[in-house]
Amino acid sequence: PKLFPQDAMIDVTNILCEFPSEDVALVESYFVAWPHAPATDGEPFGGRCLDRFERRNGDWEIAHTDVVFDWSDFGLHGGQG
Repeated sequence: PKLFPQDAMIDVTNILCEFPSEDVALVESYFVAWPHAPATDGEPFGGRCLDRFERRNGDWEIAHTDVVFDWSDFGLHGGQG
């Protein structure tokens, strides 16, 4: 499933990488998204992507992703902008 609308601006910041072994990386990345979708009225939301990377045959690949939505402005402005 798509996590974000296709027509959106997304900033990814504050990336933290930890290496519990030579072939595993645990990565936490914060994001803020400004969707351009009628359902959201363009209100921003933010959260974190929690990724597990694994090195397979010499290439790093995402093995698992969790997305945590920490905050949103949906409905806070009551349509007032």
